[in-house]
Amino acid sequence: MDMSDTGRPPAVPAPETANAAPAAEAAQERWHQLVSEMGAEIAVPLTAALERINALTSTGRIDKKGLRSLRTRLGLSAPQLALLLGVSEQSIYNWESKKATPRKEQLAAIIGMRGLGKREAQQRLDALKAPRRGQRRVAKKK
Repeated sequence: MDMSDTGRPPAVPAPETANAAPAAEAAQERWHQLVSEMGAEIAVPLTAALERINALTSTGRIDKKGLRSLRTRLGLSAPQLALLLGVSEQSIYNWESKKATPRKEQLAAIIGMRGLGKREAQQRLDALKAPRRGQRRVAKKK
């Protein structure tokens, strides 16, 4: 499909001649055809996304694909996401493999993370990892 035709509906010229009306109708029909084609191309992905959102809101569950895609979008590993959510690493793995589902408080935290970007997620992670005032970093034994 030629995307250069999809900006705005074509301007309809003022009917100065008898041929202007059929030309305007043809242009309008072409516009409707382009919109219909684009609608058909995006209908399936939009429907799938809406079904996932409806499932999340109605059941209070987040699906495996949604949690993993959130983690990937934020550039986080499972242990990093666990630290941000205040849960164990095993919980993340269990949720992603559908062996368990997050509780309401955890689900609220996951939903809250959906509005974050990579930088903000990394800043929060760094803040959690940084030693607090009055604490010393303990060197790991080798």
